[in-house]
Amino acid sequence: MTDSLPAVAGIPASDPAQELAILVLAAGASTRLGPDKRLVQLAGEPLLTRCVRVAAALGAPVFVPVAPGDCHTPIAPGATLLHEPPPREGPLRALLHWLPLLDCPLLALAADLPLLDAALLQGLLDYAMTAPDAAAVVVKGERGLEPLCALYRPAVLDLLRRAQAQGETSLQRALAQLPAGLLRTWTAPDRGALLNVNDRAALQQARARAAPRA
Repeated sequence: MTDSLPAVAGIPASDPAQELAILVLAAGASTRLGPDKRLVQLAGEPLLTRCVRVAAALGAPVFVPVAPGDCHTPIAPGATLLHEPPPREGPLRALLHWLPLLDCPLLALAADLPLLDAALLQGLLDYAMTAPDAAAVVVKGERGLEPLCALYRPAVLDLLRRAQAQGETSLQRALAQLPAGLLRTWTAPDRGALLNVNDRAALQQARARAAPRA
């Protein structure tokens, strides 16, 4: 690592051979799902716990950025909580902050994609292995690109910084500015697994899908 990482729990020393880290972004406030979206229950688990559990099955270290003073360790077992300095202004800024500090390819996930499973994520990583020159490999779902179900390599940093310097604040729009060949997309075999739970209707869909089959 090129800098020290502020963390709620200690972060392991950098491993030069580390090939992947997983960053789970979990914004707390939600006007449509209650005061803290991370705590919303799906099949007996908070959304954040569910995402961390699935991510951890890949065998790579999992990190969850949180606001300073936020110590929700019980809802993120298996993850290291990282203090993200303010202002917390969305996934583009988070990626630009953590990618150089973690100093390895980064699988970025959103905690409000609770139907993801390890097989889908492994499929993304396997596809990324076939595109070693891509700076970003992004899953494509029913709504289009899912920038928070994507693999980002350190080579993407300068490209995203350039977009930010030009006033861009959206990670999705910044990705659209990547030169041809540096952005690769992978179509998820089960696009329904990319359901974004950001309102009550989507939560009901997710609960119906996650319910045990008779």
